[in-house]
Amino acid sequence: MTELIKPSGNNNTAYKHSDNIQQASATEFVDYTTLACSLPVLPKLLEAKSTPISRIQLNKRLRMLSSADGALLNEIENLLLWEHLTDDRSDRQLVMHAAQLLTKITDKTLYEALIWRMDMRSLVAALRHRQQGKEPGQLGKYWCYSRFEENILRHWQHPHFQLQARFPWLVAVETALAEERPLQVEKILLSTTWQQLNNLTQGHQFDFISVVLYVLRWDIVARWTSYNHDTALQHFDELLNEGLGEYKVLFASVSY
Repeated sequence: MTELIKPSGNNNTAYKHSDNIQQASATEFVDYTTLACSLPVLPKLLEAKSTPISRIQLNKRLRMLSSADGALLNEIENLLLWEHLTDDRSDRQLVMHAAQLLTKITDKTLYEALIWRMDMRSLVAALRHRQQGKEPGQLGKYWCYSRFEENILRHWQHPHFQLQARFPWLVAVETALAEERPLQVEKILLSTTWQQLNNLTQGHQFDFISVVLYVLRWDIVARWTSYNHDTALQHFDELLNEGLGEYKVLFASVSY
């Protein structure tokens, strides 16, 4: 059985391959100028009416990726995109998938994009668990995958787990969840994730990382522009009654 190694909030240990980052990046760089230039500019999220390219056309362009990079992107999407969070995957499978995938990442930016998203998922899942009256001892081993798990559990009774300075969006999400406003939760998580991914694009134009960040942002635009008040409320209620509800309610919010 594969041993689960969870990330640490200590910046010195959060990225296990830090000593090899520069070497790995230099030797594994592939120039994807043609691919990157073929991707239309994404609109500002709040102004988006539709995606600038369909998923079918996007997939055609992604065929320009090397087989290894294409496989890695597929793994990232299987973990992060909402459509891949299927009913037959347990909390344990999701957490183990995250742990195994992150051991393959040799680029600091890509690692930060993935672990940050897992931190967000875990924090919102914690809010939901607490809202349902659960205590830390009831969560089990695989309830989350985050650098801040210990901090969350230690400060379980604090409204924002003493992490509001690090994650300012927690305050608004906690309020919206308490008021049962799923649409507001979704908007906050979408816009926050969008901004975080935009920040990570700095310094990446024609490499694999830029392609991954584009695909993840494209998915947010797709989610945002297909957003509907009635269906979101229905989706929220359905997820509460499904297995993996704590994860799915909140992962759906960001179109992972």
